[in-house]
Amino acid sequence: MLYFPIFLDLKGKECLVVGGGPVALRKSRQLLCSRARVVVVSPSFIPEFGFYKNLQLYKKEYQPYFCQNKKVVIAATDQEKLNEKIARHARKVDALVNVVDHQEMCDFIMPAVVSRGQLQIAISSGGQSPALAARLRRELEQSLPEETERQLAEAGEIRALIKEGVRDPELRRKILIKLGDLIKIREE
Repeated sequence: MLYFPIFLDLKGKECLVVGGGPVALRKSRQLLCSRARVVVVSPSFIPEFGFYKNLQLYKKEYQPYFCQNKKVVIAATDQEKLNEKIARHARKVDALVNVVDHQEMCDFIMPAVVSRGQLQIAISSGGQSPALAARLRRELEQSLPEETERQLAEAGEIRALIKEGVRDPELRRKILIKLGDLIKIREE
């Protein structure tokens, strides 16, 4: 199956992660980065969960009512049958579902993402090798200088001026393409 990147606006939306291990933590962090309100349910949590004050942690066994009013539900337990049950409950309340390590049960996948301010580069192996996607994300992060965020903000300001000042759509398009070509990502 081929996936296309779609970015969801989850700002302020309530999302559920079920699981208390490293994978659940990684998924929770991704949701926090999207400014979602994240509820995490598990009978136990690895200590690193304590570093994230924005997570609502419930040290409980999963129950179907946890899916109520959630936009996104992520089943990240190490119990396959429980993950399947979570996915069924979530779909009954029209939540989007991600079941870790079971691509065929997912409504969406969560790619590895490189971020520099508003610039986001998503990397997905389509579930074939998440480890490779993670390695490529690390390599891209190292190759993009910190000033990329500043350059993007400046380009946005210039773009706004061009859109306001250049009425001819074709000329405006050519100028904006040239602007993109002028931005240097690396010092040569």
